[in-house]
Amino acid sequence: MRRYYSQAYLKARRRQAGVTRWSVVVRTFLCLVFGIFLALFYVWQNVQVVRMGYQIKEKERMALELSKHERTLETDLSALKMPSRIMIKAEEEGLGLAMSDVLKVVKLHEEPVFYEDDLMSSDWGKESLDSASLLSVAGKGMD
Repeated sequence: MRRYYSQAYLKARRRQAGVTRWSVVVRTFLCLVFGIFLALFYVWQNVQVVRMGYQIKEKERMALELSKHERTLETDLSALKMPSRIMIKAEEEGLGLAMSDVLKVVKLHEEPVFYEDDLMSSDWGKESLDSASLLSVAGKGMD
């Protein structure tokens, strides 16, 4: 049995079928674009990881190179500070420096000098301090 449909119904069915086809195409296109976007993001992320790895290796290489350079500079500094080198350089420049004899070296030992203001501000007690006791403390170093 054959069914007969009205023109309006058939037109609406064709329009609906066309819209359905286009919606499927649009959805498929959007999914494809989204998939491409995710793939590009994944590739970009991996490229960034590789770049960071190269930068880290470069920084580690520079740090190692700088530490070697620092050790070289420390060695040079210690060589420049050597007394024998300083003596040779002083002789070359004609500075007139010479090593002293052991007998010519005189060491002075100084007794500490106490001042009245320092003693007054200490916790020793101000009653026990007078000018005679200060002179006797200072006089002991003069003998």
